[in-house]
Amino acid sequence: MKKTVLFFVALFFLVSCTPREASDHTENGAKQQPDVQITLILADTLPPEPLSDLYPTPVLEFGISKTDLVHRLGTPDKSTKDGIVYANYSTEAPYVMYVFENEQLSGAGVLVRSSCTKPLATYLVERYLPVSTEGEYYYFINTPSEQEPTMVVAVTLSKSKFWSVMYLPGSKTMRADTKSYSPDRVISSKLSTLMNLLY
Repeated sequence: MKKTVLFFVALFFLVSCTPREASDHTENGAKQQPDVQITLILADTLPPEPLSDLYPTPVLEFGISKTDLVHRLGTPDKSTKDGIVYANYSTEAPYVMYVFENEQLSGAGVLVRSSCTKPLATYLVERYLPVSTEGEYYYFINTPSEQEPTMVVAVTLSKSKFWSVMYLPGSKTMRADTKSYSPDRVISSKLSTLMNLLY
């Protein structure tokens, strides 16, 4: 606190002691008005830089082909007809998985160790807006609540020692009639099948 106050005092002193380059008066004696322009930047329009790095953000380009994703990430450690799994994703989130519909990315999931509950909460809140809790799921969206979300993140504690973090397209996930964020049954079923391969 003392350093901050000292900094502002020093800054004020330097600014007040700076010699002026131009006179305050024009040739006819009228006082010159300073040219001041103010720009307001609303705090919620600036994307915050997340501090938490629990795990890298998975590929969330819903609709890209399975071939393109595998080309980008390399050979998966496990695969089924509906999805692929990569191991050793990060220290605290050892698995990332991707599911497909018609060979196009329709969802992603990350398994995070249950011992990382607080870091996971920090990680999610820094990136997404929490919107609801339904049953065993916690829901986050990637946009302010008055807008239509393009992505929903559903988090639940699975039956093992992992938190299951599912990334789903907002349009396929959110039911407009109830404003419910329940995961799409087909996508969540495919993600659950992949997760069960890992237990």
